[in-house]
Amino acid sequence: MNGKERFSAVLEGSLPDQVPVAPPFQGYWALDAFGVTVPKSLADPVAAAQAAIAAQEVCPFDALEVVWDWVANIDLLGCTSKILDSGSPLVVKHVLESSADVARLRSLDLTADDRVEASVRTAEVLLEQLSKDFFCYATIPLPFTLASYLRKVDYLMKDLIRKPDTARELLEFAAEVVIDAAKLYASLGVHGLFVCDPSASGDLISPQHYAEFAAPYAGHVIETVKAMGPKPILHVCGDTTRILPLIKQLSPSAFSFDTAVGVDVAKEALGDAVCLMGNVDPSDTLLLGTSDKVQREAKLCIEKGWSGGGFALAAGCDIGVETPLDNVRTMIGACAQARY
Repeated sequence: MNGKERFSAVLEGSLPDQVPVAPPFQGYWALDAFGVTVPKSLADPVAAAQAAIAAQEVCPFDALEVVWDWVANIDLLGCTSKILDSGSPLVVKHVLESSADVARLRSLDLTADDRVEASVRTAEVLLEQLSKDFFCYATIPLPFTLASYLRKVDYLMKDLIRKPDTARELLEFAAEVVIDAAKLYASLGVHGLFVCDPSASGDLISPQHYAEFAAPYAGHVIETVKAMGPKPILHVCGDTTRILPLIKQLSPSAFSFDTAVGVDVAKEALGDAVCLMGNVDPSDTLLLGTSDKVQREAKLCIEKGWSGGGFALAAGCDIGVETPLDNVRTMIGACAQARY
């Protein structure tokens, strides 16, 4: 089986030849590892694609992201980003002083700018080169996280309690923007959409607030993506142990979870309902650890997750800039030994 077939098999609930492996997020790591700064990647999308291809040749994931600038449209929405030489751009200015201001955002011209166009062009090159052999996905935010960038996360948290109706209006707008981005990337022919909700982490909001303010909008996006054709893969950062029953109800094709959640815990809660992706520690193990440590942790994750299928090995979150190639290769190699 090739990587695309292997990863697709676990999403469909069948057994591949071996446990598949995905980053889950490797774009910015690949740029840095192969000498392309983020500003250069935006100015020269082909160079960005070549860096990702070079990384894939050395570290052949079964599935990988071909769109990694997951808030490429954030400046179009009135925010201000700071583009660093390496790593994800930072949102340094938030557009909304109040969630009630969302009405004025609806009049914005969201025609794609250079940053969005760069993501599209990079993805086109990568899909042409990789999509036959590897499962290719685009990474986008979910409405709760996008809303937290527009409003600023601590202010949004207060709105959930003090002004829940205006918070919902903002979330509805954010859902519209997210679905437009999903349509754009789905039209390119990606196999999946990685829908991410770091601001809905169990470390930031309660299960009750997740159920009321994050899950309904995440569910709407997930169902919309399914109708488009690509597989929706959900990622929520932090400790999501208490919202695992809600994740099951959302029914994504796969759930990518952080190192704060045990693989065995996620396996017990989600069972055969949702494919699991996890969860080698991206910091202490992949970035800072030895190859031996990576091997041990990857093997432990596989042992806890692979019984019965429905499991792909992955890091708990982004593969960080400066993560050694040898460590990433070791994580990938661990799967070659895990045959069904």
